[in-house]
This record gives sequence, C-alpha cells and structure tokens, in this order.
Amino acid sequence: MIDSFMLDLSTSSIGPLRLTVVVALVVVVLAHVAVFHTRFGTHLLATGGNEEGARALGIATARVKTAAYGIAGLLAGVAAVLLVARVGSAEPAAGTSLLLQAIAAVVLGGVSLFGGRGSVLGPLAGALLLTALVNGLTLLGVNEAYQPVATGVVVVLSAALMRFQR
Repeated sequence: MIDSFMLDLSTSSIGPLRLTVVVALVVVVLAHVAVFHTRFGTHLLATGGNEEGARALGIATARVKTAAYGIAGLLAGVAAVLLVARVGSAEPAAGTSLLLQAIAAVVLGGVSLFGGRGSVLGPLAGALLLTALVNGLTLLGVNEAYQPVATGVVVVLSAALMRFQR
C-alpha cells in the first residue's frame, strides 16, 4: 500500500506542471543562484578547478568539499524520494540505469568532468535533449536495448567536441 503523501507527490500538479517537475525547476534555480551569485559558489568553482590554487588563495577547500558532498547527498535523497513516489516501490539498484543518462546530460550540458567549469542550466538542457532523443527513438520503434548505445554515442561525440574546442 502506497502512502498518501507519496501518491500526492507523484500525481499532483501545479498548473500544467507535475509537482516533480516543479521541484526540479526550484532546485535548478536555487543551484544556479548558489553557484553564480554567492561566495560559496565562487569557492566551489575555484576548488573544483584548482584545489591547490584555491587553498593558496585562503579558501577552506576541505569545508567547501564537505559542503558540496553534503548538498549532493541531500539532493540525491530528494531525487530518491521523487523516484520512489513515481515508481511506487523502493529498490536499492533502481537508479543504476539512470547513471549513464545523468553523466550524459552533464557532459552534453558542457560541464567539464575535470572540474572548475560548468553551469546549472547546461545540464538541464542536456537532460531535455537526451529525453527527446530517447522519446524519438521509442517513437521510431528502435529496440530499447539500443537506446543506451545511442546515449553513449552522444556522450562520446560531445566529449570529443569539447576536447577539440580547447
């Protein structure tokens, strides 16, 4: 039996948008403001780009990294609650299939996997593009087993394009 809160979380909407989409948009806006309009965001980008250089500038890189991991854990928990509400059950390995899509969205969004450069809106655009790709492949009748291959090809091409831009 599913909890009424979880059922409301998965089925409620605000205007034309599902509540899960609204939560995601709020997280994106808050993350954008935190990264690009606060001192913590500047310290986070500096630590990610060059930890030794950031430490030399007087940034407490250990604190910044601890806060970043804590925020990432909190957001992973929020995502887990939203996934359980959507699926209706919890399984420890449920999100492993989404890992490739998450990395692909980040790379496609222009975020450097080596740190120090990134955005919040880029991965959002990357996620929307990948969703459109998977939906398009489904509509074309492409076998579901080949869809991760298409996602992988897009990631490799995007990473190669980023490499040649440098």
